[in-house]
Amino acid sequence: MKQCYLFLLLLCTSSLLAQEKIRSLSDLRGKKDLKVGLVLSGGGAKGLAHIAALEAIEKAGVEIDYIGGTSMGAIVGGLYAAGYSARQLDSLFHATDMEEIIQDNVPRSAQTFYEKENRDRYMVSLALQNGKFALPAGLTQGVNLYNFLSQLTYRVRKIDDFSKLPIPFLCMATDVETGQEVILEHGDLAQAMMASGSFPTLFAPVDIDGRYLTDGGVMNNYPIDEVRAKGMDVIIGVDVQSPLKTREELRSANSVLLQITGYKIANDMKEKREKTDIYIHPDMKGYNVISFNEGQAIIDSGRVATKKVLPHLYWLKRYLKRKDPELINTKIPDSLWISNITFSGNNHYSDAYLRGKLGFQWDEKISFKDLKDGVQNIMATQNFKGINYHICSTEQGEELRFVLDEAPAQTWVKMSLHYDNLYQTALLLNLSRSSILQKDDFISFDFIAGDNLRYKFDYYVDKGFYTSYGIQSRYDHFRRDISFRGFSLNTGDTNLTLSRLKNQVYLQSILFKRKFLAGLGLQHELYKVKIQPENFEGKVNYYSLFSYLRYDSLDNALFPTEGVYFDARGLWYLHSTGFGERINPLILVKGDIGGAWKVTDRLSGKAMCSAGFHLGLPNAPFLQYVFGGQGDNFFGNLLPFYGYDYLSFGNYDFLKGELSFSYRFYKRYYLKAIANVANADENMFAERNWFSLPRYTGYALGLSANSFLGPIELKATYSPETDKFIWLFNIGFWF
Repeated sequence: MKQCYLFLLLLCTSSLLAQEKIRSLSDLRGKKDLKVGLVLSGGGAKGLAHIAALEAIEKAGVEIDYIGGTSMGAIVGGLYAAGYSARQLDSLFHATDMEEIIQDNVPRSAQTFYEKENRDRYMVSLALQNGKFALPAGLTQGVNLYNFLSQLTYRVRKIDDFSKLPIPFLCMATDVETGQEVILEHGDLAQAMMASGSFPTLFAPVDIDGRYLTDGGVMNNYPIDEVRAKGMDVIIGVDVQSPLKTREELRSANSVLLQITGYKIANDMKEKREKTDIYIHPDMKGYNVISFNEGQAIIDSGRVATKKVLPHLYWLKRYLKRKDPELINTKIPDSLWISNITFSGNNHYSDAYLRGKLGFQWDEKISFKDLKDGVQNIMATQNFKGINYHICSTEQGEELRFVLDEAPAQTWVKMSLHYDNLYQTALLLNLSRSSILQKDDFISFDFIAGDNLRYKFDYYVDKGFYTSYGIQSRYDHFRRDISFRGFSLNTGDTNLTLSRLKNQVYLQSILFKRKFLAGLGLQHELYKVKIQPENFEGKVNYYSLFSYLRYDSLDNALFPTEGVYFDARGLWYLHSTGFGERINPLILVKGDIGGAWKVTDRLSGKAMCSAGFHLGLPNAPFLQYVFGGQGDNFFGNLLPFYGYDYLSFGNYDFLKGELSFSYRFYKRYYLKAIANVANADENMFAERNWFSLPRYTGYALGLSANSFLGPIELKATYSPETDKFIWLFNIGFWF
């Protein structure tokens, strides 16, 4: 009798629904303990509306017996099946930058020193494969999304049969090779959700059990038949698809592509809607698959739609079997103990190389952030087109098992453009390749054409936690009018042509909990100088031992908001030839230390202190520290100093301090204010006069843009000592 009343009520109230619909339940009359299935459709960012539906289901007290989802519906549904409540999911997605999650941008602080240098050097990178430019299978590999899902599903990592989750679950994917729909209900939950949500062209397909899988929405965006087949009596379905657009709304190639891919979904839903008992269809007009910045509005739209079916959910609750609530710990873990790390699929890269990229070893406790940073750093090498890992519980602890898919041997072509007041115009072309002579090696050649020809050659063998080694050759050259009285030449106002060839052989390793990079090696330098109008030409060769210790956690090289920087290096010059001299043993030591901090969301500060001193007789004029201008990646001992032109002053000993503030006033545009002070003398530290007032001071105020080309900066600089303004301009990355 009660079933009959329920049926009559649903019929009477169905006229009150707009887009929502209640299917006739007459065939369920007399049936007890109804089983309820939940179907969540795909839709990218629009799938956030599923959270509102879960809120309404919980509010009515309806307990779900089975969940089926596709794409974003698989992600929301899978997390709900793993034990998260609607409120927790709402808080989780509000606290997460989903636009960052769906990208594979690797934080600078997570990269190795070598990769940081490359990151801050090239604006375009293209892969050559078999003589042709190769495009990736997706804009991203989805590593950030997988890291996110892996942490959230850590509590249920031991469950590989999704029917044994707190709520049984399945999701849909599509086989890229055959076009067949694939039901995922076993395996790694995070990987299954990832495969179901791998939106074509945005994410690369996911390899599961030998099948190349992409977004389930391509073939089955609303798996109602699959959920019904699990013995469900009542289906609650949430469809977050947008209506097809009119010709007036199809204003871009992207909108036309999405319209075409939406035809099958729209046609399938005509039939599947009729099969749904309680159908919820929020108004998604105006939103698309990447509208994550409008997440709150999408959830609110879902709440408007689910409010209309809430009375039916309350009545449905009366005819469901009461269940004893299962106490589930859904606290998101922040760390794990790694007992072992294994790799498979790495034919050209050693385990030591990969562990070095991860930044941690076994038999230690790590945070999920450490895990995320390490996986991102493997991805940043561009040596792998697929990176999967599984956290497997063993008697000894958690074993981290990586399954890697190496990218085919590729030659990378990279490019940058640059202009500044010293080198002037420059075009950088780079060719690089990994695994060319042995495992773990990398070869790179930069050729810089323009007003001043330059080059840089690197061959590096990265052994991770073990000792790595490499060779480097670099040639720099420029011509400039200067007013510097240095080089023991008393130049005055002259035109200087200066070039340096540097050759190095070095060893380096990671020290101090894998945070510092330490190295030592042998170096040869050849300086050539030509000065007009004195018509002077000279050259000198220097031979030295060198060592260094570095730490760099700045989040951005040019516009940092947090992090610490430290760089200490020493050179022991043993011999020289040319320029009428024989160098006495001379030691030069230089150190930089500083950091950045966030003042507000838009304002950040940076402070840096530098010092250099010598031991021995200072009779090597080309080795003096020389100040002036702005820049990065200078050669030799050239150092920037605002308020003075390039190569304006210097000596063998110096102290320098710099304080800057950057204010982001619009998106990627900044105002910068900088002050720097310095002292420089031949025996400044020996004579203990470094505590004197600064002899050199300078200030700068500028406008900067963080563009596709790299930084674009215009600065007005001033020094009270010279009482002159100097304008400095640069465009592009420094190299």
